[in-house]
Amino acid sequence: MKNDKVKNTLSLLVAAVLVLSLLPFTAISSLADDYKGFPDVANRVWFYDAVKYCATRGFITGYKNGNFGPADTLKRQDFVVILARIAGANLSTYENVQSSMPDIANGSYYAAAVNWAVDNHIINGYSNGRFGVGDNITREQICVILYRYMGSPKIYNVSNTLITFYDANRISPFAIDAVVWAIQNGVIRGKDSTTLAPIATASRSEIATIVMRMDQAGMFATSSQPGLPADKDIAEFISVMGWEYDPNQGIFYVPLDNWQRQGNFVAHYDTAAHYINMNYKTIRIDFGPTEGYNWRMQLCKGEYCVFGGCEAGIYTQDPNANNMLYTGVDNDHMLQWESALYLNEADFKANNMWFYREWQSHWWLTGFKSGVVNPEEIVMFLHVRMRSSQMANQFEEALLKSGYTKLGNGSFSMKSAGSNLEVDSFKRSMNDFYLAWRDLGELNYSQAQN
Repeated sequence: MKNDKVKNTLSLLVAAVLVLSLLPFTAISSLADDYKGFPDVANRVWFYDAVKYCATRGFITGYKNGNFGPADTLKRQDFVVILARIAGANLSTYENVQSSMPDIANGSYYAAAVNWAVDNHIINGYSNGRFGVGDNITREQICVILYRYMGSPKIYNVSNTLITFYDANRISPFAIDAVVWAIQNGVIRGKDSTTLAPIATASRSEIATIVMRMDQAGMFATSSQPGLPADKDIAEFISVMGWEYDPNQGIFYVPLDNWQRQGNFVAHYDTAAHYINMNYKTIRIDFGPTEGYNWRMQLCKGEYCVFGGCEAGIYTQDPNANNMLYTGVDNDHMLQWESALYLNEADFKANNMWFYREWQSHWWLTGFKSGVVNPEEIVMFLHVRMRSSQMANQFEEALLKSGYTKLGNGSFSMKSAGSNLEVDSFKRSMNDFYLAWRDLGELNYSQAQN
């Protein structure tokens, strides 16, 4: 972050303010006020918010007897009806159309929705040509339908994503990419840190949770909150301001040679950022001198208006100049690194990445994604390579001074970070450092020093 980091993050802020300015708060509050509840959904159960969210928006309704049926399974045709409803699909052209699938009854309550899904390549049916009317939908089938609805984006790091789940080998071959996409984008999570249960049926409460996550992330073509842009709409706006978008992960990031690169770092920016709804944890790691400079690495993680994200910046300072000013490194002094963000320690240990940034040379490695995070719970992983053994020794000393615990030496891949590190610890291999960060540092609105 720089003195002009107000500019650096301004593009993100402007887009976020745009979203907030379009958000119909009164409409949302009235939805909540109209919620009558269900007798079988207590307000203290884990799925209460999801059921309320879906019910007030008409996504998933209750039974005629007034219950919601949170533990009940859902039929395949009913899930497609729900998806068509959320997507705002115009089903009029699909009514009274004979389906190519023999078990789809013409004129049934689900026929138009299924025809719409088939026409839009969202469902294919079974290998025997049938849709499977009356079959309970499984977790992997939900992933496949939603993945196709999202356009079947290209998937990376398949093995890394699945490595912690002992039952990953039970995922049907046709569903692997979809399940990986769903995990990487926070659509589904494991039953626990090691169990995915891909062929298990999904309950109505679980499906409500999935729907809520996707709608809150702007993944559906039509938002339940009128006027709220989806990620891609915001991305188009942000691209004008010099940022870039990764549709596979749904993240925004700073390109290498963006216009915000000019300027100087000043720590007071972090305190000011709180007043424009950016609340994050930050830690500065100072080391050197080496190569004629003092060096500063700053890490940040937390909330950036309507986004969650993390940053890793590297800056240099002339030892004979103003000691408050640091400048983003030029191309000749960049570091090589990669990073990942996890929503909590349990996800870190389970290798359930919220998103990652691939190995590259950069001066400011960033990633931001739509969603609500807790700056004090999310875990950031960083693998960074120092430019020399002298710099590596200085950096290790600085890490220890900053409060990190060294757990020994050795190298490992990002996919096994959780099994090699604890939070606020690091390992070293030659000039490479692997560190996990959660608790150290300060919240940006409680700064104690520059």
